[in-house]
Amino acid sequence: SQMLAFLTLCEAGDNIVAAGELYGGTHAQLKNLLPSLGIDVQFFDVAKPYTLESCINDKTRAVFLETLANPSYTIPDFERIARITMRHEVPLVVDNTFGMCGYACRPLKYGANIVVASCTKWIGGHGNTIGGIIVDGCNFNWGVKGADGKPKYPKLAAPCTSYHGINFWEEFGPSGPLKANMAFIFHARLSGMRDMGACQNPFGSFMLITGLETLSLRCRAQSENANRLAAKLAAHEKVSWVSHPSLIGHPSHKLAK
Repeated sequence: SQMLAFLTLCEAGDNIVAAGELYGGTHAQLKNLLPSLGIDVQFFDVAKPYTLESCINDKTRAVFLETLANPSYTIPDFERIARITMRHEVPLVVDNTFGMCGYACRPLKYGANIVVASCTKWIGGHGNTIGGIIVDGCNFNWGVKGADGKPKYPKLAAPCTSYHGINFWEEFGPSGPLKANMAFIFHARLSGMRDMGACQNPFGSFMLITGLETLSLRCRAQSENANRLAAKLAAHEKVSWVSHPSLIGHPSHKLAK
């Protein structure tokens, strides 16, 4: 899902600024795959939001981070980072997999524009289906122009040659017939997913919908168990180090609360 999001936002010559602490597979995707497609990626220290500003330039098309950095559990200062991305007119994209797909954290409330997540970890919850989701916050101006006066996001705000010449921002933006800011998600669905084939099979969809029925029960139990386990290990004489945001000594404890 995040690859679909990136390719909807970026073209060759563009760049993404991403948090330095990421899930290994995501880091490999950003470090190797995207550059091979002509999309550059710079990394910043998510624990030091002020380092983000200097990484953004005229070709930056997204800032990407995770709700909980893997594996340190560093929690971003979403609101501070969102203020920076808003100032530069760049969308904030958040992988909310470790936010339990909305149970533990809802990044859209703190300034995110697009949320992606793996369905496998918590929505499914049983490791029997692979899937991903994109949630469009419908809160970003895709018609924004760059310093050269041209659309920053030509896939969304210029005629789409691969889809009958439609201008998605005009057709599916606030001024379109639907009166809704849905240009991004419509393009991702109608063009990106069509071309990449990253669609969910019917039985996989059924398994994920079934998993949703117990999402809140599982997430609550897992959170309570993790908090108790972290406290127990932190107090054990033979354990030298425990990293968990529920512990008072964790650098992100206040943000977690």
